Amino acid sequence: VLGAVKDRVEAEAVRARGLETVIDTSIEDIAAAVKAATGGRGVDLVVDTVGPVLFAPAFASLAMDGRMVVMTAPATAPVTIDLGKLYRMRQKLIGLSTIKGDVVSAAAVLRELGPGFESGALRPPPIAECLPLERASEAYALVAAGPPGRVLLVNEADTASP
Repeated sequence: VLGAVKDRVEAEAVRARGLETVIDTSIEDIAAAVKAATGGRGVDLVVDTVGPVLFAPAFASLAMDGRMVVMTAPATAPVTIDLGKLYRMRQKLIGLSTIKGDVVSAAAVLRELGPGFESGALRPPPIAECLPLERASEAYALVAAGPPGRVLLVNEADTASP
């Protein structure tokens, strides 16, 4: 497993959580770093939660038969891909919209993930701040500032930061 993060602070936090190969996109080329880490092979799967700004280097890091799942769609999200490479390398580009799911399907996914979190095989990302729904605009401003963790909106009286 390789991780790509936006800066040195996030890279240190991810390494501290046990991921050995972390690519700092503020100073490293994703495709070159992936190729170096995989002996030139590339990766089998890319999960893109960023979008157009990192699409090209993430796509370029795919191996033969690699798959890229795109889970983001800014209002304007044009990207360019080399269809010849996609064809020759038998790669797949998959769009995943979490908006299309409902509470029942989300609950099913969470039930499947539960044992992984319970055993410690999966670990949640660090939480930087918990804010009540009434402070949603403040939460969005915090996210834009790039906190060292996730900002959660909660519908509870107890909103103390972890």
